[in-house]
Amino acid sequence: MSINAQIESSILEALKADFPTFDVVSFPVDFENYSFTSPTGCMLVKFSQTNFNEQYTLWEVNQEGDTLFEIISGYRGLNNYGELHAPLQNLKNSLQGLEVLGRKIILIKEEFLKEINTDLFCKITCKIKTYQDEAL
Repeated sequence: MSINAQIESSILEALKADFPTFDVVSFPVDFENYSFTSPTGCMLVKFSQTNFNEQYTLWEVNQEGDTLFEIISGYRGLNNYGELHAPLQNLKNSLQGLEVLGRKIILIKEEFLKEINTDLFCKITCKIKTYQDEAL
């Protein structure tokens, strides 16, 4: 299993445990037509990008990188935008410091995305250090 697949799987498992009434799945290819079935909400997890740092040795490829994942969260049954604060804090509490592959996830960005048919969608971007090692 690839490093990214392991990270995504760990995030999905943690969110399923912390949000048992939500649909928690990998981000769907056709998001605009995605309709979650949970009456409370959804968590959609996807790999975003990896930014690699400089190479430090001549004899082997040994690069450190920051791998970013995005969690799109959708919420139902809220009466106003102010009610987003509590569930978003719960999501941040679930992700911040989650240990994956011996490293901790760090939150880097939170944003409101949009409203679709009275469902409110937000996004949290998080990162984790990854390493690429290959002997030359």
